[in-house]
Amino acid sequence: MALTNEYIQEQLTAKFGEQVYAFSTANGMLSFESAKDLNLKVMQFLYDEPSLGFTFFNGFMCGKLSRQCRRGISGGISLT
Repeated sequence: MALTNEYIQEQLTAKFGEQVYAFSTANGMLSFESAKDLNLKVMQFLYDEPSLGFTFFNGFMCGKLSRQCRRGISGGISLT
């Protein structure tokens, strides 16, 4: 089975429910948002889940460094 953005989104939603949200795809790159205290758990899940096979990350960012980050909303994890 090919790894698609839709499959990754389904797996994240199945594991974390509404704690991950605002999924979008720009230029083929999946992005989403979560509370900043969940970021490490999401990254660990992506690494540990054998069906996803993430053993490295190209990007982890807080894309909006203004009010959203100060409020505790991460800019998401960009998976490429």
